[in-house]
Amino acid sequence: MIMNNFLKHKLPFLAVAGCMALGSLSLASCDDDDEDDATPVVNYIRPTDPNVADSLMERVSMGQTIAIMGSGLSGTHQILFNDQKALVVPTYVTSNCIIVTVPTSSWTVQNDSLTIITNSGKRTQYYLPVNKIQPKITAVSLEYPKAGDEITIKGAGFYQDEDQLSVSLPGIGEVPYTYVSENELKVTVPDGLVKGNIVVSSVYGAGKSAFNMLEDEGVLFTFDDGFGFQGWHEPKITTFDGAISGNCLQFGDGAAILEDKTWNDGQFAFEYWAGSWDDPEVFDQAGQGKALYNAADFTNWKNMCLKFEICIPKDKPWTNLSMQIMFAGVKVVSLSGNGGNSAGANNTHFQGETYARAHYTPWKDNGGSFDTDGKWVTVTVPFSSFTYGAATASPEKTLSSAEDFASLTMFVWDGEKSGVECTPVIYIDNIRVTKY
Repeated sequence: MIMNNFLKHKLPFLAVAGCMALGSLSLASCDDDDEDDATPVVNYIRPTDPNVADSLMERVSMGQTIAIMGSGLSGTHQILFNDQKALVVPTYVTSNCIIVTVPTSSWTVQNDSLTIITNSGKRTQYYLPVNKIQPKITAVSLEYPKAGDEITIKGAGFYQDEDQLSVSLPGIGEVPYTYVSENELKVTVPDGLVKGNIVVSSVYGAGKSAFNMLEDEGVLFTFDDGFGFQGWHEPKITTFDGAISGNCLQFGDGAAILEDKTWNDGQFAFEYWAGSWDDPEVFDQAGQGKALYNAADFTNWKNMCLKFEICIPKDKPWTNLSMQIMFAGVKVVSLSGNGGNSAGANNTHFQGETYARAHYTPWKDNGGSFDTDGKWVTVTVPFSSFTYGAATASPEKTLSSAEDFASLTMFVWDGEKSGVECTPVIYIDNIRVTKY
């Protein structure tokens, strides 16, 4: 599952998995009969794209996945590009080839060499210069900041070479930044931010965020415009001094307990079940009740994600259970079920392992307890991670079309269990869908 508080990870494994299409071109010729203590020999480097796999590479770029072709490679323990270690995945190491991704961290010592070190300590160097990449922005800690808020920009290729690294915000232009690493910068947002992309520029080029700051397209629920809750349990809609803008959704009141067996949809759930009281029930009306696929474009849902902002006070942390996030078609749940063309209101669809949903469980990856110190952060949940049932990772039915995005339920219940009771307060705002 690819999900966390404000950073979406695209791990090298994803690129490596795509390289398996190389199959018969590179791996079928690999022979594991060589002894592991053989001296490695590199004959040439080639791309993993099967369409150009017969091309030889004399230079590579950071973040690129390549095939190292040679002999005696099965005992490979470590691979260096200049002085930077690459991730060696045993599954992609054979006697005659290695599939590996070039690290994105810049080097301290540049020798323009690929170095292979075996388990027995034997090593081979092969001349292979590495190009640095232009900046790439993967996420920002908060996509709806106010003036004065500090935001964290995550990505790769934030190189300060020749003192030419800069950050520009939409509507503002170039702004001062604090350098944390080649993957992280911090910026205090001035007045004047408008909808648009962040741009980070270096001597190697300019990288623009794929997402917009202050996005106003694909927004499903702001809790300010009257379009919202429709189900059995009316949620708490509130505001406070630290709210992003206007109202937000609140889970928990600081006293309601989350423990392993909790089912409290009165305190920890948000339901929007599309439909109307017409007979037959309708889903294309202009306002409240319309199917969410009529409120936003889900045509390319496989390459999209759900985003929202979350704020949890430091003294009311979240330590147990998962936030289950489930979209559903009208044949699964709806407001009335009138006319027999839809399912009607029910909570049975949410139980069990029938229908796919995502599990958002940030406390699991944060030492067992999660809060945002009372600040807002952006959460990204790719639709590719909607692969869970209520308690397992093997639902009977998965998302299959845009029509599966009529209704939305968010409910902190079941999923991961810690045994640690908590009484969290979880604020949520700006639930939206966007490309991923």
